[in-house]
Amino acid sequence: MDKFKFGLFDIFTYTLPGLVIMFSIFLCYHDINNYLISTVKNIYPLLNQLSFPSYVCIFILSYIIGFILHPFGYKYFHYIGKSIWAKMIKEKMKSPVKGDYELVLARHYSKENFIYVEQWYAFRGMSFNLSLAFLCLTVILVYKVVSNSILQMDWYVLIIICFFSSISLLRRAVKFHIWSHNTLFETAKILYKDGVTQINENAQ
Repeated sequence: MDKFKFGLFDIFTYTLPGLVIMFSIFLCYHDINNYLISTVKNIYPLLNQLSFPSYVCIFILSYIIGFILHPFGYKYFHYIGKSIWAKMIKEKMKSPVKGDYELVLARHYSKENFIYVEQWYAFRGMSFNLSLAFLCLTVILVYKVVSNSILQMDWYVLIIICFFSSISLLRRAVKFHIWSHNTLFETAKILYKDGVTQINENAQ
C-alpha cells in the first residue's frame, strides 16, 4: 500500500506537471480559434488518432519533463514563494532547525514523524511543480491570445483560472513547507528532551 501511495506522489509531483508543460509546448505550435470550445474540438481528433504505445510514450516523457522541472520548481518556490509569503513563514514557522541533522534523528528515532515529514515534502514538491507548470501555461495562453487578437471571454477566463491556480498552488507549497518544518522541529525537540543527543554523542 505504501509503495502504491508513493507511486501516486510520483505521478502528481512529476507526471502531471510534465503533462501541463507538454500541453503548453503543444499550444505554441498549434493554432487556436476565437472560441475555446472550437479549439478543444480540433484537438480531440488528434488525441483519438494516437495509439496505446503513443500514450505510454507521452506518459514516460511527461514524467521525465516533470523530473527535469523539479529543481526549477524548487528555485521558483524558494525565491518567489518564500518572498511573497515571508510574513506568513515568519509568523507560523517555529524556531529554525539545522535541517539534515534533525532529519536523520527523526528517521532513526521517530519513524512515524519522519513519514509525515516526507509526505509534507512530497506535497510541497507537487504543489510548486504544478504552480510553475500552470504559470508557464498562463504565459503561453496570454501570448497566443494576444498574437491572434482574440477577444472572446472564455479564453480570458481560462487564463485567469490558470494564473490563480498557479498562485494558489505556490501558497499551498509554502504551507506544506511550514508544516514539514514544524513537524521536524517538534520531533527534534522531543528527541533532545529524551536525551537522544547524549546517546548520539556517546556512540561517537
